[in-house]
Amino acid sequence: MAASSNSPDAGSAGAANKAASPDPAKKAGASPAPPTRRSPVTMTAKQAQAGLRASVQIREIDPWSTLKLSSIISLVLFLVWMIAVGMLYLVLDFMNVWERLNSAFTDMLNEGATGEIISASQIFGWAAAIGFINMILLTALLTLASFIYNLTADLVGGVEVTLADRD
Repeated sequence: MAASSNSPDAGSAGAANKAASPDPAKKAGASPAPPTRRSPVTMTAKQAQAGLRASVQIREIDPWSTLKLSSIISLVLFLVWMIAVGMLYLVLDFMNVWERLNSAFTDMLNEGATGEIISASQIFGWAAAIGFINMILLTALLTLASFIYNLTADLVGGVEVTLADRD
């Protein structure tokens, strides 16, 4: 056994150095082969009109990313919902719908009470409760959908998307 080093890794380090060393033609003093010149890439008119295209498969959607993104989207939709309810309430209040409904309910019940049966706090409270439930459900369902997609993508290979250059 002819070894220049006593370490057990000397054989593997020598093999790595041999793999990284230049090719034997350079050691022997031979001149390296001249670099080959490639012809410039030419595209046909049809390829130039089509632009660049790439096909990609989406094989996995990260559930944590889906949870974060769907939470933000749900929160924004909740705010849009509350603004829409507020605008609708103001329009109906401007048309005196709430006063008419309250007076109609008090007439039906034959009570002499003048209190409001339908008030702004009730409407916004129920709208906030419905919006909060929708926010939780949307976030949970989208996260669950990412899990289901990951399971089915393992079976069928995911969704194939073709990306193209606009030019």
